[in-house]
Amino acid sequence: MSDKIVVDTCVFIEGIFGEDNNPSSILLSMLDTLDIRLIFSQESIGELLYILKKRCNELQMDSDDTNDILKDMTILFQKGKSVNIRHYKSMPQKLTIKDPDDQMFVDAAFAGKATYLITLDKKSGILGLKKRVPFNCCTPQEFLGLINKENIAETG
Repeated sequence: MSDKIVVDTCVFIEGIFGEDNNPSSILLSMLDTLDIRLIFSQESIGELLYILKKRCNELQMDSDDTNDILKDMTILFQKGKSVNIRHYKSMPQKLTIKDPDDQMFVDAAFAGKATYLITLDKKSGILGLKKRVPFNCCTPQEFLGLINKENIAETG
């Protein structure tokens, strides 16, 4: 697999519960066909499952639909790469962002040697890291554009 990606929880939420054919849902639907591997940390997978269950409950989804969503995420987690960021030592001197709750995604990207960190969160500061990190911080729409350019270059 050539690219490794960290995906912020907000991208999963928009992809699953947002309008049809939004960039996040397109990205999620392409995960099996792209040459990429998801990276999860113990914190990010915990947050993702917690928020998904909470959102399903808020929408009063039945237990079968909730179980299907949680099962699909568990399968993605199983296929992905797991990194332990609690004891990761090779990170640059604590490169921090504005939102400490989203620091886990930056740390996972470093620990997993990610190619991309994909988020919709403009307030966290992740998208402002572009010049200071060895991975590409982008939105789902930007990621899809980059993937499209790569595919055109390979076939062109």
